[in-house]
Amino acid sequence: MGAVIVTGGAGGLGTAIVADLRAAGRTVASFDRVSAPGSSVSFQLDVADESAVGARVAEVAERYGGIDALICAAGSVAESPVAEMPLDAWRRVIDASLTGTFVAARAVLPAMISAARGSIVAFSSGYASSGYRNGANYAAAKAGVEALMKSVALENAQYGIRANSVAPGPVDTPMLTPERAAFIGPRIPLGRVGTPADIVGIVRFLIGDESAYITGQTIQVNGGLLMP
Repeated sequence: MGAVIVTGGAGGLGTAIVADLRAAGRTVASFDRVSAPGSSVSFQLDVADESAVGARVAEVAERYGGIDALICAAGSVAESPVAEMPLDAWRRVIDASLTGTFVAARAVLPAMISAARGSIVAFSSGYASSGYRNGANYAAAKAGVEALMKSVALENAQYGIRANSVAPGPVDTPMLTPERAAFIGPRIPLGRVGTPADIVGIVRFLIGDESAYITGQTIQVNGGLLMP
């Protein structure tokens, strides 16, 4: 069994995913700007840096005998109305969520094609469908992630490679302020914001054999807040 690469593995949902996969006995390589102590191996890099990502992907594939899965959980938020949004804020969020996903997916595909197997799971958001007031950069990046995963799924199904998106609603991580959680929780049909535990099981499912007939899909995990 090869390795699982997690981008954004040192914070938020990424940390929970790394811990869950390690508990299940998987070899996990984290790609993030900071170290992820719970992973099998941690690389500090910019997920949009194609040279750094490409080199580390090759290292992981050689060291662990291949890459079974890629989970793209890296992302950032920089809120501002579109009329006032600096171009740098737009690019920073797009790079973290969308360009980073593209760079990582492109890097792992040759090894997956060679092995005739693999699963890619990228994090989207309900905002990809609903829009995001003061967060057009984030919503656009996540909508792009969904389209990217569908394209990867179409291009690589013949090689036994699957690609899907997970779109969480509000989840109790450092990105969700207590004020926002208190406001939105009662408005969610299931009556609460999500927890990392609500998300990690879906990710584990999507990289496992139980989901062998699922590709090109976006799985909404939001307590009923959004029903597209």
